[in-house]
Amino acid sequence: MLTMNFPARALAILLPACLMSTALMSCGTLELQRQNLNPFTINTDLKGELFTDASSQVAYLADSQFNQQVPFLKVRVQAEVKFGTLTPSGPVTLNFYARSSKPETCELFSARYYVCDNEPVGNKIGSVTLNAGESKNVLLEGSALDDAVRGGVGYLGLQLESGRLYATDTLEFNPVVATASL
Repeated sequence: MLTMNFPARALAILLPACLMSTALMSCGTLELQRQNLNPFTINTDLKGELFTDASSQVAYLADSQFNQQVPFLKVRVQAEVKFGTLTPSGPVTLNFYARSSKPETCELFSARYYVCDNEPVGNKIGSVTLNAGESKNVLLEGSALDDAVRGGVGYLGLQLESGRLYATDTLEFNPVVATASL
C-alpha cells in the first residue's frame, strides 16, 4: 500500500502546475485565437514632402483599414506587406501607428489622408524595412492597436523613418491576421 505524507502529496499536485506555468512564461506571448482581417493597400500618392524624405509626420488614410470587430482583449496583427514601386531607390524604413478613431484633429489632404505632427509614442505599433518588390511578414502590436481592432474601427498610420517613397509606390497588406494573446 502506497502512502504519502502531506508534503509529498502537495508536491505531487504543485509540481505539474509549476512546470506548466514555467513553460508558458518561457514561450512569451501565448496565442489563443485567430481571425482573418480584410486585406488592404496603402498608396503613397501624397503630394509634397511627406513621403519623399524622412519625417516626424504620420499619415493616416481617411478610411479605416481595420474595419472588422475582433473580440480579443490583447491583439497581435500579422500581415504580409509587399512594397511595390516603379522607381526603386533603395530600402525604406517605415513606422506604423494606430488610432481607434478618425484623426480629425490632424490636417486633411486631398480628402484622402490625415497628416499628424508629433504622434504619441504609445500609438506606435511596429516598423519594417523593405526593398523594392520585397514582401515581409510584419508584426503589429500595442495598446492603440488593441483598442482599434477590438472596436472594429482602426486607422493605420505610416511614417517614413528613412529612405524615399514616390507617388506611385504601394504597400499591400495581404494576408492580415489578428491573433488573441496573453
